[in-house]
Amino acid sequence: MTDDNSDSGAEKRTQSDVRYFNPMVTWIYLIAVLAIIYSIGYIIGMLYMIAATLFLLVWLFREVIYLLRVLENRFGRIATYFNIIHSTAWFVFFVINAYYYELHGVYLLFPEFTGLTMLAPLFVATAMFGLINIRKMYLPE
Repeated sequence: MTDDNSDSGAEKRTQSDVRYFNPMVTWIYLIAVLAIIYSIGYIIGMLYMIAATLFLLVWLFREVIYLLRVLENRFGRIATYFNIIHSTAWFVFFVINAYYYELHGVYLLFPEFTGLTMLAPLFVATAMFGLINIRKMYLPE
């Protein structure tokens, strides 16, 4: 009978790896970063918006390297890979379209979806939201 109790305690410990937190602070960071990136894009130009998004992507890569080094949770590691892959893909799409638009006045990739290029920094920044949440959920303080 004591073996059953010790097994359920071990099972509870493995299930309680996830910490509960309030993601509202992460939303504030996301909104601030997006406001800065889009302000730079509209005030100075698309090429500077690419540079601002690149700074965000460098931060994301540093965060991914750290998380993959310390995370032991399988789901957290998969979510970390997903976040960096989709943000890098959107950044490449954004760079190609924004640069081509600055040179020729039209978008190269998916020209029929004109707003998609301007949404790409939003999709890159959502990886920031995901990585901060992974850090808060799976890493001890």
